Amino acid sequence: HTCTNRGVLKEIELTDNDASRFINNGTMETLIVDGRGTVTLGGGLSSVVINDADGINVEKSANISKLTVNKELDISLSDDSKIIHLEAEVPVVADGEGAIEIITGKEAGKVKGTVSSLSDAISKGKKVEEIINQIKKLPEADKLTLEDQAELKKAEHDFEELSANQKAIVSQTDKDKLQALKNKMSALTASETDIKAAKAVIEQINNLPELNNLIATHKTAVQAARDAFSKLTVIQQNLVTNQAKLISLEAKMAELLQLEIDKAAAEKVNNSISNLPDVAYITLDNKETVEKVRLAYRSLTATQQKLVSNIGKLAFLEARITELEKIEADQATVRKVISLINSLPRESDITSGNKTKIEKARQVYTD
Repeated sequence: HTCTNRGVLKEIELTDNDASRFINNGTMETLIVDGRGTVTLGGGLSSVVINDADGINVEKSANISKLTVNKELDISLSDDSKIIHLEAEVPVVADGEGAIEIITGKEAGKVKGTVSSLSDAISKGKKVEEIINQIKKLPEADKLTLEDQAELKKAEHDFEELSANQKAIVSQTDKDKLQALKNKMSALTASETDIKAAKAVIEQINNLPELNNLIATHKTAVQAARDAFSKLTVIQQNLVTNQAKLISLEAKMAELLQLEIDKAAAEKVNNSISNLPDVAYITLDNKETVEKVRLAYRSLTATQQKLVSNIGKLAFLEARITELEKIEADQATVRKVISLINSLPRESDITSGNKTKIEKARQVYTD
């Protein structure tokens, strides 16, 4: 049977008694498969760990960011399916029309099958593992010397040559170490001029408000700090030790500025609704204006719509207009019936020739 996730999960484990088909349409960090039989995977999956299974089917258009395989098995990839990173701790057979981008693991070289470009995926994996080893062999930042410059420069270059998906395989610890080494080497090779320039920008960033105190009016100061940082050389930029604060402030500022835009858009619709008559005074003459305000509300984003505080009034006005239209239609029907009755001859003048006309009037009245 099928198990579908539409919510937010940290981890789920499939055993012998669970579903043989798992579809992820929500958010989930890790799926662990620990049972026999063939398991079918669909949707988008961040991390899948296979400890025990007879086989894996990856459905059409499914996307798995990382698949770790700890038991020998066959993987079948349907058309348009993709595994970005396969970590093969055991020999694996991969067949089908899907794709595997990068292969790493103890038995990466023993991954076989009909999936195209397997050798290229293995090569990409080897490149990642080589760079990880390069970084690990480098000394810690506090022990770095100018003699390590060539090896560090090669590690930097090789890392930058990786694709975004290859970089994602490198642990954050190794990335942080590489950045710390770059900063330390910049300090070792920097001139007095470089240090002075970097210190000026460090001070400029330090003078910016903390994240919790940031408001939209700080935009100019944040932008000025970014401009000052951008004018530094690469060596000088690596000496700026509080870059993370600037990046965080820029991200927060983008949110604040977007909020200002959202508030302005919502306020415009708020004002349009406020300017409409109260429900007690609404008439059909206001129908076109009410419809235009509704269209303006629909043109807002979901976030902006949530900021419209008086949308209830608009809904009441729309309901009242529907009532007024029904009343007007009923009144028009009454007038029609009265007109038909008034057009009939007086009782003393009725003849058999008036039968059809009388029946029509009765029918309109009854309807």
